[in-house]
Amino acid sequence: MINALLVNKIVAPPGRFAGGFLLNLLGYHIARILIFNLSFVFRRKVVVKDENIGSILEKIEKDGLAVIENFFSEDVFLQIKNEYDQLNIDVVNHRMPHIKRSTINCNKKNQPAPIIEKCLTNNHLINEIVSIASRRKMWITPKIQAEKSFFDKEDLGKPTTDQESNNLHFDVSYPTFKCFLYMTDTDEKNAAFAYIKKSHKMTLARLWMEYKMSVVFWIKNRRNVTPEVSKAFIEKQGMKITPIIGKSNTLIIVNTMGFHRRGDYLTTTPRQVIIMNYRDLDSLRFWWKKLSQKK
Repeated sequence: MINALLVNKIVAPPGRFAGGFLLNLLGYHIARILIFNLSFVFRRKVVVKDENIGSILEKIEKDGLAVIENFFSEDVFLQIKNEYDQLNIDVVNHRMPHIKRSTINCNKKNQPAPIIEKCLTNNHLINEIVSIASRRKMWITPKIQAEKSFFDKEDLGKPTTDQESNNLHFDVSYPTFKCFLYMTDTDEKNAAFAYIKKSHKMTLARLWMEYKMSVVFWIKNRRNVTPEVSKAFIEKQGMKITPIIGKSNTLIIVNTMGFHRRGDYLTTTPRQVIIMNYRDLDSLRFWWKKLSQKK
């Protein structure tokens, strides 16, 4: 058990913060930011010839995300939705909101999801867009999670018990990508994904903000709570958080280096979504797979 946890920690992609209080006070986190982002800058940039892909990538580069309505054909999306509805999803939070979330391992016999595997895990278009945007070859498949969440009527207006997603935050300090496929119509009333456009760029103001956050993070010893970007910083930078609303079959491709959060539940209407996480492109698993592919 201990060995498995140690291995998982070693091979995991770089986290939001590391180093502890003293090293971060001395500037360790700033050094990490510079190394991560210089590494991204010096990766080979792919020239895109396809106009459709080019248009999506321009939006991601400019705003940090692209929203694509009616991503799948109607019949294909219906197949995905039917399979999603039949999944046995684990309960991870019992109240405010009720959250069911499971990682889909398409190779496991006890949770078969062949349609999701074909249409999402191995989707050539999505993987190509993320590969070009992250400047990484797609040596590994994304982690897929099915999620359903809602508030009970008697809990509406009460504080959330899930601060991890509710706090306005950034996942890491380097470009990293997730995709959200809305399985039902999603808007401000049922916790639409919320994002601050153009917040995916590293600026001097953000660098200083992250430096202070990296020190405070270890002082408070709240490593199990997602650190929140302060409202004061957002207001000073003139930023605005935007709910990303969409009908069912809307795909969001987003650089979660940018500031984001899950929206609020204003009604009992559930939020149903499939999440694709490409964070492992920056893990040792990626490099091991890359070396294996080259042999």
